[in-house]
Amino acid sequence: MQSKRVSVEASRIINAAVDRLWAEVANFNNVAAWHPDVTERQREGAGPGGGKPGDIRVLKLRNGTSVRERLVRIDPEAHRYEYSVLDGQLPLKNHISTMAMRTVDARRTEVTWQASCEPAGIPAEALVEGVRSSVLELGLEGLTQKVLDAE
Repeated sequence: MQSKRVSVEASRIINAAVDRLWAEVANFNNVAAWHPDVTERQREGAGPGGGKPGDIRVLKLRNGTSVRERLVRIDPEAHRYEYSVLDGQLPLKNHISTMAMRTVDARRTEVTWQASCEPAGIPAEALVEGVRSSVLELGLEGLTQKVLDAE
């Protein structure tokens, strides 16, 4: 049976300037500072890392799951980056995600986080709902709280 590719997206307008939000997410290895589900993170390999295509991070989630992710591309001028899950204990394969920011006005930014992947061992609907609630929406809420708490 062939896996069916699924896509899921979450978006939110956050009351912060785009540069303030980008400062939190542009360092690819900084995700534990703002995503509530990430309890530990470490960069794989040597070098300064954190924001160059090819950088790999290893994340540990609240439930103990480990995930390896690779930064595919980053565009600071467009406030956008793309990454993929390389391996881990998640029920998905052939994953790619994009986070993009768009200025609404001087004090508000629209952040859109999109993921595309194939289910691995679970129904597509369960994967979509899990990614939407546990990754995208939870992450956008965490990012919002991070910038509000810093004010």
